[in-house]
Amino acid sequence: MRVKLRRRPRHVPLVAATAFALLLLLAIPAVGAAADGGDAGGEPGIRDTILPSSTTRALVAASATWGGVYTTTTGDRVRVFSSDSYPQDDRNQQWAEFLSQLLHGGELSTVTLVLSPYNEVQRICGRSAVACYGNNTIYASADQVEPGISPQSVVAHEYGHHVAASRSNTPWEAVDWGTKRWASYENICAGAHAGQLFPGDERGAYQLNPGEAFAEAYRVLNERRLGMTESPWTIVDQRFYPDATALTDVEQDVVSPWTRPTTLSFSGRVVKRAVRTLAVATTLDGQMTAIVRTSAARVRAELVVGGRVVSAGTGRAVTLSTTVCGSRSATVRVRNAAKATRYTVSVARP
Repeated sequence: MRVKLRRRPRHVPLVAATAFALLLLLAIPAVGAAADGGDAGGEPGIRDTILPSSTTRALVAASATWGGVYTTTTGDRVRVFSSDSYPQDDRNQQWAEFLSQLLHGGELSTVTLVLSPYNEVQRICGRSAVACYGNNTIYASADQVEPGISPQSVVAHEYGHHVAASRSNTPWEAVDWGTKRWASYENICAGAHAGQLFPGDERGAYQLNPGEAFAEAYRVLNERRLGMTESPWTIVDQRFYPDATALTDVEQDVVSPWTRPTTLSFSGRVVKRAVRTLAVATTLDGQMTAIVRTSAARVRAELVVGGRVVSAGTGRAVTLSTTVCGSRSATVRVRNAAKATRYTVSVARP
C-alpha cells in the first residue's frame, strides 16, 4: 500500500479551504484512474494504491493538520500529524507510542504518520484504498474502515512498506520485491521470472505483488508480537501467508538488515589439463561475482549454476558474474590446458 514518491513533502499547518478544494479537483482524475481494479465493497482487506508524486505532494501540502515530533516512553522520537477534522487531544502521542512498539530499526526516525478521516484518506490514496505509503509518509485513518481490521493493523501494514523502502535488496527495489532474506525464502525472483509474481503491480496483479505480501507478513508478525487480533489474510495470495521461517526472516530483515555481499576466498593449485571445482553456497538471491587469478598459466574459468554454465572466460584474471535467482548453490570451475599454476578465487555473494 504505497504512494511512490522521491522527495519528502513539507508539512504546512493551514491552507485556505478554497485552495485545497481546487487542488482536489485537479487531483481526483488521477486518483480515480489509480484506484481502478480496487475491491471496495468486497471482502475486507488492507488495500491501497499508487498516485503520481506531484498530485500527492499538492494534496498533502494543501491539507490542514496539527502535530509534530513526539517522544515515546521508549525514548523514540516519532513524527505524527492529524487532520484538523480530529480534535486536538492525545491521539498523536498514542499513535507515536504504537509506532515505537512495532518491530523497527533506525527507519522509525524517518517516518511520518498522517491521520485523517476516511474520506480525506481517499482523496489522497484513491477511492478503494484504506491507506497508502510514499516518500517516508503513511497516510491512514485513525478510525476503523473495514470490519475486522483495526486502524493499528492498517498502519502496521503501511509501516511494513516503510521498512522495505528503507532496506536494500540489490539488484531489486525492496519496496516492490520485499526484503532480502524474506524475498529469497519466498523465491520472489524465480516467481517473477516465471511470470507468476508481479513486483510493484498495484492494479490487476495486486494479489501477486510481493511488495504487498511483505507488508502483510510484517503486519502478521507485529500483530502476534503485540497480542493483537490478526486481521484476515485477503489482499494477497495465500501462497504468501507466512510460516515460522518467513516470520523469522522478516524479523531479521528489520533488526539486522542485509546491506552488502559477503566475500569468500579460495586458493589452490591446478595441474595441466586438470579441473578444480569449488562449491559456493548461495543462500540469498542477488548479484554474485567470482574473480579467478593465476600466478602463471592462463586458465579457463566457469561459473555453474543449476548445472548450466552462466559465465565463463579465459586468462590469468577472469571475472565471472551472475544473478542468483532461486538456486542455493553455485560452482566455480578452473580448467588448466597448458601447465600447472596456482590460483586464487574471490567470491562476492549476496
